[in-house]
Amino acid sequence: MSSEDPSTERAGSSTSLLALIPDRAQLEKERLARVAARERRTNTQKRARSTSPTAPDEVPPRAKASAHAIHPRYIPISPEDRFWKGALKATYNRYARVSKAGSTLAQAIAPASSTERCGLERVLLTSYDVEIDWIESLFPANVPVTYIGNPPRGDSRTDPSVPSPGFYASDTMPNWEMCIPKKPHPRALQHMKLLLLYYSTHLRVIVSTANLTQLDWSRYENMLNLALAEGEVYSQPANTGVGVHESTQLVAAVDALKNTTHPVRMEDFALVHNLHALLDRNSSLFQRFKQHPKVLYDEKTDLWSYKPDYDIHSPADIVALLRQKYYHPSALTPLSSAAGMRVAELRESYPQAREAIEELVNEQPIENRQVLVLRGKRDGAIKHVFWNPIQGEIVKPIDEEFKELWRGLTVPNVVDLASDLENEGLSATKMVESTAKSVPSSGPAPKGKKGKRGAAPRKFKLQNTHLKGVDLSKDFVKPSG
Repeated sequence: MSSEDPSTERAGSSTSLLALIPDRAQLEKERLARVAARERRTNTQKRARSTSPTAPDEVPPRAKASAHAIHPRYIPISPEDRFWKGALKATYNRYARVSKAGSTLAQAIAPASSTERCGLERVLLTSYDVEIDWIESLFPANVPVTYIGNPPRGDSRTDPSVPSPGFYASDTMPNWEMCIPKKPHPRALQHMKLLLLYYSTHLRVIVSTANLTQLDWSRYENMLNLALAEGEVYSQPANTGVGVHESTQLVAAVDALKNTTHPVRMEDFALVHNLHALLDRNSSLFQRFKQHPKVLYDEKTDLWSYKPDYDIHSPADIVALLRQKYYHPSALTPLSSAAGMRVAELRESYPQAREAIEELVNEQPIENRQVLVLRGKRDGAIKHVFWNPIQGEIVKPIDEEFKELWRGLTVPNVVDLASDLENEGLSATKMVESTAKSVPSSGPAPKGKKGKRGAAPRKFKLQNTHLKGVDLSKDFVKPSG
């Protein structure tokens, strides 16, 4: 038996259960105490802000709202930005708010500009559509640029008017080249928008949804993804290598020799352009390079140079070449019978050809000019040049006496024209309708316009009596006395 009183046990059990039930009055009292303490702290902070307006933790409400509203993609790109982990940016839009205008293409290629390279060594551009004049204005003139565009319609293998795949030098920019990619089928397109900017310290990669046109970069909503290559940055063309295939190395070697303006030793040429296989004179690459039709080798001096299409070194050589081309169009270029030549052809053999042609075009007096040119409608640059066969005495100005005789001739007005012709024994030209000879035909009559049978009658001139007595086969001779 337990020595404890049962009534005491029941009382203790009852007390422990009631202790588990919270006292609502006490809870409300504690809550009000916490609210009062919180209000006191808040009032203290407000008074501190009012007495210290330059407190660091105070930010105006509008500034906070605007900071959260502007997305990083709309912040313009600055020349110091480096996107090692990539960044998504919006292109400039003239219709957007100033805070969301985005970045221009000039900002994307920074720090380079149209006048300063700032370490930019080479550029590769691809686009479906392009405004080449606008793109050329964004880069310095001395930076090599390769543009790969959308190939023209048609198949160059069946249509001679369609340019074949390959690289073509620009007529306006000496360091630009245009590439026509090879199409797997005639209806293939090139839709990639890619920019590779080779700086001396980094490589900037830009993949964009915008074509290289002012419209896409100023009025349409487009995005661009920027990134920088990590690790070693390669420059073109020396440090990137020339491929592993022998034919690829041969093309790179011939192209490098073409850009070398003076004869060079093979050891120097191979080391500078990373063509170490050319150092082995027994290799297949060396033998193919030596036998290439565009490679010249001087055994006496042991120097190598590029063989141009035409041996021209001065404006006089250009005139002689154009004269030969005029009289024998197919002798120099069997694939073309044109009497003139493209400036791009001449510049491959003589880089100063454009400046030399400008001198010849501006030669004075005008009757001594030896060349004629065709200029582009958009930029006014010389595109084609021809030898001028009409020069010298035959181009002299018209005799002043003949001009006076011409000015002395007066034409009567329309009212008196008929009577003046009649007084001179002349008659106006008559128009008669020609009647077609009736030819029997078993078929239906030919139809002209809809709803009519047969063609309309044609008209022709019957006579020109005002030239009666004039012998046009004789030259005009000034009357004596």
